Amino acid sequence: VMSIPANQSKNYKGKSIEIQFDEYINVDNLQQQLLITPSTEPFFTTKAMPKGVRITFEDSFQPNTTYSFNFREAIKDITERNPAKNVRIVFSTGGIIDSLSIEGNVEDIVENKGLLDATVGVYRYSDTLKINKMKPYYFTKTDSTGNFKIENVAAGKYRIYAITDVNSNLLYDETKEKIGFITDTLE
Repeated sequence: VMSIPANQSKNYKGKSIEIQFDEYINVDNLQQQLLITPSTEPFFTTKAMPKGVRITFEDSFQPNTTYSFNFREAIKDITERNPAKNVRIVFSTGGIIDSLSIEGNVEDIVENKGLLDATVGVYRYSDTLKINKMKPYYFTKTDSTGNFKIENVAAGKYRIYAITDVNSNLLYDETKEKIGFITDTLE
């Protein structure tokens, strides 16, 4: 029914977001389901309400940055447990909403099929990028066919990687995880 901040808000200065629905809901596995880009340190508390959820952050958001909160399947109606579809809030702490997007497909070349739930990470350009020690700035998960889309990306130079991220830490563990990447820099 509503969100604070409202979707597509500009110049937001708060430290929390809230979503309210028109029916009773359950919040399920929010730590794993919620995708926040650009990546923030996960220092937030959650308060589930009968018809909504509030997320409060310990630190302020970065200035002049567009944030995207994708709840994926974390919010479900209480009676039938159907996940709410396309629950996503975008806001900016500055005067503009970044509007670039990156989309593609991640495929397992051995099995010749798209990878489900691969983490696609977009990193700010750096000559010494170490994806086993640095978390991506933007990221998302692939769908059942391996497709992904990252929206509200700021202009800049980036590198893009996909990992299976079996331990869900957004870091590449070469002993346990598959990796794929594009060799060219995205600009």
